[in-house]
Amino acid sequence: MDPFLVSTIILAVWGALGPLVGVRYGHELAKRSQKEHWIDDNAKEEYRELIGALFEAANVSILNRCLGRETTIEEDSTEERCEHLLYAVIYTRLFIREFVEKEQIMERWKTAFTEHSKTHDLEVLRKTLRELIEVVVDHATKLKD
Repeated sequence: MDPFLVSTIILAVWGALGPLVGVRYGHELAKRSQKEHWIDDNAKEEYRELIGALFEAANVSILNRCLGRETTIEEDSTEERCEHLLYAVIYTRLFIREFVEKEQIMERWKTAFTEHSKTHDLEVLRKTLRELIEVVVDHATKLKD
């Protein structure tokens, strides 16, 4: 067979199929990129919720412990609600679950209060909770834009 004829046939086939292959490949790239952005956006929102719940629960807990008196039933109730909200946020994360488990967010939270109940050192509790919140913030800010 004539090599020019073969090359002409190959070029004609490629001329017809090339754009289709290019469109398909471009579609796959766009789909993958959109999925990555969607996952990152959801992870950012989950980090925001976790930071908010940690911050609120920490503030209420520290406030109750620095009053210098016994807390009222309402104050205890508020602290309990904040802590339950925090637990709900921690246990319902889908996109940052691996981070929450790896960094042992729940365990660190409980350890901070266990240590405080032994020492009653409010500054150590503040420092520990601040460090916990900073770990979450640091990890959240490393996400791609």
